[in-house]
Amino acid sequence: RIHGWYDLTQDLGYDASNQVHFGYSMSMSANGNRLAVGAPYFDRLSEDISNCGAVTIWDWSGNTQSWTQTGNTIQGRAADDEAGLEAILSADGSRFAYYERSSNDTGRVSIYKVDTPSHVLLQEITNPNISENSISHERFGRSLACNHDLTRIVIGCPRNDELVAGDLTTDDNVANGKV
Repeated sequence: RIHGWYDLTQDLGYDASNQVHFGYSMSMSANGNRLAVGAPYFDRLSEDISNCGAVTIWDWSGNTQSWTQTGNTIQGRAADDEAGLEAILSADGSRFAYYERSSNDTGRVSIYKVDTPSHVLLQEITNPNISENSISHERFGRSLACNHDLTRIVIGCPRNDELVAGDLTTDDNVANGKV
């Protein structure tokens, strides 16, 4: 530990020699006690799938002065999806979203509710302006921004010079009058 800074990769259980690019994207809750971390070059070795990518959620414990993973590791579906190139967390830390390239590089954004033992998928978004079979390589979702509780999201599509915005539609939002 040098001047109050220390290497989190050991605390978070990642070996830098694996070259998963742990920390390629990160987002922290407003109180600093929850962290979403992307590792886009994570390999699912048990299935011989390379660069599927992963996103993990970590909670800070003031009592033990350490980070602990909460919930499961969310992994990309296929080789070269690179899930976690972009990851964002709501200010209260209750929801997170991430980008993955998807097999045809059009891009996809998934939004989850943080939960244990497994996070809950709330919505999956692809560009409404193209078909799923498009091969435009537009990287829909490569940049993300959200409001404080991740009920509204703006999704960048840099190769198409396009922004897509929308409200997350979930049973929670409808019940609470947010949509």
